[in-house]
Amino acid sequence: MEIFSVWLIIVALLNACFAIPLSMFYPYGNPSHDILLPQNDDDSSSEIHISSSFPFFNSSHRSLFVNTNGDLTFLSSLSSFTPTPFPYLQNSQIIAIYWGDIDTRKGGDIWYRETTDSALLQKASTEIHSVFPQQSGFNASWIFVTTWSNVAFYGASSIGQRKRNTFQCVLVTDGTHSFVIYNYYKIQWTTGTSNNGSDSTGLGGIPAQVGFDAGDGVNYYVVNGSRTPGIINIPQMSNVGIPGKYIFRVDLASIEQATLVNECDEQVCLHNGTCQDLDGLSTWLCNCVSGFTGIHCETDINECHSSPCQHDGNCLNLLDDYRCHCQAGYSGNDCQIDIDECQSNPCMNGATCRDRNNSYTCDCQQGYVGNNCQIATNECNSNPCRNNGTCVDLINGYKCYCSNESIGQHCEHWMDHCSSYPCLHEGTCINKYDGFKCECIDSWFGDICEYRQTNESESCSVLEYSECSCFTQQLKQNKTSNKMLIGSVGYVIGFLFTILSYCAWIMLNKSQRDHKIYPHEATILQREVFKENKNAKKSAQSSQRINKLHESRLRKQKQQKEHHNCFLDHSGFDFSKLYVNEDGSRKILKCRHQRVQNDI
Repeated sequence: MEIFSVWLIIVALLNACFAIPLSMFYPYGNPSHDILLPQNDDDSSSEIHISSSFPFFNSSHRSLFVNTNGDLTFLSSLSSFTPTPFPYLQNSQIIAIYWGDIDTRKGGDIWYRETTDSALLQKASTEIHSVFPQQSGFNASWIFVTTWSNVAFYGASSIGQRKRNTFQCVLVTDGTHSFVIYNYYKIQWTTGTSNNGSDSTGLGGIPAQVGFDAGDGVNYYVVNGSRTPGIINIPQMSNVGIPGKYIFRVDLASIEQATLVNECDEQVCLHNGTCQDLDGLSTWLCNCVSGFTGIHCETDINECHSSPCQHDGNCLNLLDDYRCHCQAGYSGNDCQIDIDECQSNPCMNGATCRDRNNSYTCDCQQGYVGNNCQIATNECNSNPCRNNGTCVDLINGYKCYCSNESIGQHCEHWMDHCSSYPCLHEGTCINKYDGFKCECIDSWFGDICEYRQTNESESCSVLEYSECSCFTQQLKQNKTSNKMLIGSVGYVIGFLFTILSYCAWIMLNKSQRDHKIYPHEATILQREVFKENKNAKKSAQSSQRINKLHESRLRKQKQQKEHHNCFLDHSGFDFSKLYVNEDGSRKILKCRHQRVQNDI
């Protein structure tokens, strides 16, 4: 038992070291748009009709079955979980990749598809040429790929479910010649519990079988180690010199293997690869130098396949190496370093530099512009100073020097020349840039409305004089009237008579209290007082009449003034006055005193 356990450990180590990598498998699964066989035990797909005839043991087939238990069949499906020795049964043509008791309910997937992808056809043709030299003219036209991925065995315990097998079968044909390729990645169990295998190891009992059966009871082929514990080593075995890979020709009456020659004598390893003769397997192996792979080291490993260049760098594949051509703004072997364009301090005048992708931007201080903030802003370019003000540019500002006629930050205000009210005779003052202008009313004119233009019919009452002197070329002022003085004196006399009458009445009342007065004396005294009051009243009325006469005189004087008509160049009497017109011409106006009848 201890020897058996040690043997299992050795097998596991060998399996880990020599199995064909998954990268050499033909693509499979969802990315390749494969069909997934539903999880089951001992089941099969429905009949799969294929687009190309596939020759097998001198028979041609247009359909096949994918069976869960590790095999493909023509004519009918196969559900048997026990790998029976070949020949099996008549009319059961079998391709047994790893015929064992598989249960995908315990884990794993089974994928299949047919394809005519040109890259895969070329790959298959190249592999066949390398091991069948006489088939150098073969060009594959159709491929059917079936992959059992991480499948578990029937009856596996929780520990046994950790044991998984992954293998692949590839059918290749050009319609006349046909080949089968077996690829084995890992084989960790050989037997299900229904065939007396261990539920924890998947070993013991009746192990799996690998080979071909023509279904005629005569022709078949079995790979060495089938139905023995040694079949677990198939990932380290090969008939083409690559551990885990087998290639067979299957269109003839019997299975034809690859030509077994000492390829090392023919220097089959390219690109300085070294050839290794694998004794015991009758095969060879090329040990490729770094950067190459393939059966003959014919494939240059594309180091750019992993996209090592960052930030959209362009990768150049070299011999066992690569080189990144970085986009502007990045450096490093893998373009991983973002170059800091601000490191050289390109921004001037206290600006803040911000690093960008292959560039930078400068946040300028106020008063500066330009990509590097190298230009001081000229705030005077916008002509902010008005009214002929002079602009002086400052840092982040400007100053306006105004002329004598304007004020304000932008010289926007004119000096108020109208503040002194220079316009006479109700003229309207209009403020201007260099002074003021008076808009005069009626016939007034002049810079400040100081002149008046008089026509021939204008009344003398608007002049500054009321009496005219003929032929003297000048005017005399009106004298104050004596009638006003006479009226005032009369008013004073009337007032004095009133005072005297009041005093006499007071004295009479006092005498009456001290002495007796006869009735006739009282009557006489009353008459005298009445007479004195009457005279005083007449005097007051006379004063009022004089005032009324004076007022009437003034009104008539006003009427006379309103009827003093002026005539140009009239001779003989009244007055004359010099006038200046708006155009600067001069003329003399003479006035005739036109008397008005009055009631005095």
